[in-house]
Amino acid sequence: MHSAQRAATTATPSIRGTWGTRPLAGQTTVVFTVTGGDQDQIGNFTIDRDGTATFDKETSISGPEGADLRATVSRVMSSR
Repeated sequence: MHSAQRAATTATPSIRGTWGTRPLAGQTTVVFTVTGGDQDQIGNFTIDRDGTATFDKETSISGPEGADLRATVSRVMSSR
């Protein structure tokens, strides 16, 4: 009996973006879904008034090597 092993990889998303030229009115939370791996993962990050973005918790996704991973924003919440 053979057991085929497939190559796997784990990815951790990072933030790269431009939030505009003016300061935000308040803290903004962005919720996103990463697809294309073994199982969809939901994560979020927060952008403060100065435009600094930080992950609220680490999100990672596992899947086959060379997987086409995509993050899609599902919700944006702003506090003033």
